[in-house]
Amino acid sequence: MSVYARRVCHNYPFPQADSHNRLVDLLTFLCESREKRDDNDIANYLEVHPRQARYYADALCFFGLARLSGGYRLPTKLGREIIDLPLLVALERIAQIIFERSIFSETAAYERSFGELPSVDLVTAWILNENPKLNSTTSSRRAQTVLSWAWAFRKHIPAAGCNNAAMADRPRAIAA
Repeated sequence: MSVYARRVCHNYPFPQADSHNRLVDLLTFLCESREKRDDNDIANYLEVHPRQARYYADALCFFGLARLSGGYRLPTKLGREIIDLPLLVALERIAQIIFERSIFSETAAYERSFGELPSVDLVTAWILNENPKLNSTTSSRRAQTVLSWAWAFRKHIPAAGCNNAAMADRPRAIAA
């Protein structure tokens, strides 16, 4: 992970945004928008509560794909570079960035070792260990995000160690 991305992620809460599709859609929206967008604009676009919109926008910021400036969410140079890639290449790059983070890479390593994703309780424990200020309810919600993304990006993270064969019987979350 780049020094910039490491610095950025520490300024935002650990992601709590279960839909990777919304995450990619939001990044596309921010990159293609001719205007600056705030969390209310994002909520209207995603058709979600402003709190949920903030979760998705913060997730982009956590991974260095967007930033907050003067109350507006703006794509970073990295976010723009990724959106300019062909879709599958962009998804692979986003997965690579996500799975550089320790909790996500631990999840992929667990699957590689045991042939299945870890339990919510185990991922929650990892999150609490890394973020002791979080309570168990919040950590459990964030564990759901980790597992949701691990499941969804399974085709796009072979370098991160996800066992594609173990995931083959699950429905595809990312349409090619």
